[in-house]
Amino acid sequence: MISPLATKHERPKMSGSFSKTDPKDALAIANIARQGYFNFYKEYSEQVQAMHRYSLTYDKITKDIKRIKQRIRAQVELLFPEFLNVVGLDTDTARHLLSRFISKDDFLNINLFTEVIEVRKKSRNQYDLKHLKELKQKARESIGLSVKNEAHLAERRWLRTVANQHYCGQIAPRTLPERSEVR
Repeated sequence: MISPLATKHERPKMSGSFSKTDPKDALAIANIARQGYFNFYKEYSEQVQAMHRYSLTYDKITKDIKRIKQRIRAQVELLFPEFLNVVGLDTDTARHLLSRFISKDDFLNINLFTEVIEVRKKSRNQYDLKHLKELKQKARESIGLSVKNEAHLAERRWLRTVANQHYCGQIAPRTLPERSEVR
């Protein structure tokens, strides 16, 4: 087997142009094979193939999580951008708050004294009443959009669902196989 990268680098060496034609590709492959830059095809064991599949799955899940985090960040920046100045987005506290309150209007109506108990528990006392009061104050002055029409309600439901179930790596433990399954 010859690496496609090797043929990519061989083609310009032949005539200085990057044009792609079948005869030119055949000549490039022949030159690479003659120089000994190839690998023999090899069948791998079932275990190695399973590990390869699992690593590909893990990579896809990691990319999905990253994409979801970016989408959540974009929605938060649209609806209540000041939230990010008070609470870090990759925290349990942010997940908890975003699962219950999304827009600046929601944070204006937050009951500070009932919510502070959960926030303290989730954050291990790193966030408290002071932070919730700051969120409420920033909600009064926020430049974020108000969530009132149907288009934003759909995003709001999606964001709540993701914040509740899938945000910040909670997908991976449920989706990846157990270690004993690979053996």
